[in-house]
Amino acid sequence: MPRDSTPDLVQITSLHDVTAGLRQELIDCWIAVTNAGGAAGFPFPPVGCQDVAPVADKVLDGLDPQRSRLLVARTDGVLTGWAVLNRDPYRLVRHWGTVHHLQTHPDRRGQGIGAALVHELRRIARDELGLEQLHLAARGGQGLEEFYGRLGWREIGRWPGRTPARSRRHPRRGPHDPRPALIRRIRGIVATQVNQPVNLIITSRMRSFQRASAWLAVFVVGLPVLGLVAVIVALRGRSWVPFSMLYLVLFMLAYLAGLILLALLRFRPDWLRALVAAVAVYAIVSVTPLVDTMARYPYHVVRCGGLPVVASGFAAAMSYDVPGDEYYAVTPFDGPFFCTEKEAEAAGFHHSVS
Repeated sequence: MPRDSTPDLVQITSLHDVTAGLRQELIDCWIAVTNAGGAAGFPFPPVGCQDVAPVADKVLDGLDPQRSRLLVARTDGVLTGWAVLNRDPYRLVRHWGTVHHLQTHPDRRGQGIGAALVHELRRIARDELGLEQLHLAARGGQGLEEFYGRLGWREIGRWPGRTPARSRRHPRRGPHDPRPALIRRIRGIVATQVNQPVNLIITSRMRSFQRASAWLAVFVVGLPVLGLVAVIVALRGRSWVPFSMLYLVLFMLAYLAGLILLALLRFRPDWLRALVAAVAVYAIVSVTPLVDTMARYPYHVVRCGGLPVVASGFAAAMSYDVPGDEYYAVTPFDGPFFCTEKEAEAAGFHHSVS
């Protein structure tokens, strides 16, 4: 058949959807791939149905919509390849998935079936299971590095070592033994959360962190800056430069603190993680000496329905400024806020001389 023909891909998520005919097709394909020298989990070919069937049944018994899915490729109604996608069950790496038993029937190789399976597995992992990373292990020295490399996978490690110790059934291989040697493995990894070609795990995490950082900038810097612009407009050009500079410095410090929290948080979606970090930063800043007054200022703008009276006890001045004063601003040395001058005077403050 033509190399560019596209196989029909069928996803199976439950043992109840596996017919006796499909089970036998999977076993027959697995036997054919293994006996042709494929790295399919049986290092000592030839194998028969009695070897493969129990392992295949175990794979099928584990099918579950959230934990394990079978993907089958058919060409002209005939099974030509298949693979299994498993979600890691451990909580800390539940966003990982692993590809198992990826194989194409030897008579159908070179027709794009393996590539089609890989692309569809990645789509399922990203769009349906919400996974961030995919792992797989493959036998080295078989050209698989080049195959997965063309599909965007990246090698992140090798484990050198020979096959298991000799046994009476499987003696040590000689240098001219025709059976394929399981000498070393490679593990490829892909970030399934992106639409670009697959990348390393570090790239996946960095992109997630970058998105969360952008949302954090919106929450910690972007939205407050809009409020700051409104304050500057209300001041009508009076003393807005020192007022703004102080707040911009505060925003940047809050943003840097938020980045530290983002690095510690491990949940999705990214915007929610950034929002939690922003709220936490604001809560911390609101009780931090020297910056707590500036952090609480927006609250009093809302409470008073406009710019509040800014009072200060610095150097025992006990004075206050109203929004119309020339030097109206908020600094680390300011104290309470009042909605009216009467409230400030009742508290013992006097109007400063502009």
